[in-house]
Amino acid sequence: MLTLVQLSFDEGAAVARLTARYERRVIDPEASAYFEEAKRLLLRPEPNLALALMALWIAASREPDCYGLTHAGVLSLLLDAAQDTAAAELAAAEPEQRLSVDLQKRS
Repeated sequence: MLTLVQLSFDEGAAVARLTARYERRVIDPEASAYFEEAKRLLLRPEPNLALALMALWIAASREPDCYGLTHAGVLSLLLDAAQDTAAAELAAAEPEQRLSVDLQKRS
């Protein structure tokens, strides 16, 4: 999943560069700083998810044309990962629950 998050950030940076070039304007430096901080916070060995998402949201709200798609993409990836994790935990818990029900029936 980290590879997909990295690719989302790379795409966001490319969109910002292209936007600046074709619209002949300077991208808000504060938005760029928040974007880079979000990337750093998410891609480190122990990510700080809350701060990273907040920084990415700020970047996207300041420069929606540049960072809005990255914000949406990263949120989608994280939600998908959370759903996959929850499904795996539920699947792992089901045999244990069945075993405890079977043991209760036998007693």
